[in-house]
Amino acid sequence: MALYTDDKTKLPEPEWITSAVDGKVKNTMGRKNQDLQITRFNSNALPLYAVVDGNGNDLSAGYYTYDPDIDKFIRWLENNFHP
Repeated sequence: MALYTDDKTKLPEPEWITSAVDGKVKNTMGRKNQDLQITRFNSNALPLYAVVDGNGNDLSAGYYTYDPDIDKFIRWLENNFHP
């Protein structure tokens, strides 16, 4: 699943939320997703990689944000996708 934080799609009013982080109303898909990312992972870094199941349960050992060290990212993937 992907969580797009730049999606400018306007949400119907019943789906708007008031952020516990900044107290502002989030009325687009992207702003609502960004608020979820900040609330859930305490980070608004992009890209941010995490492995969750269909119910939103964490399956990864933490999350990964961009680092130019490709080997570091490969190690993170191996640690989270290795059977």
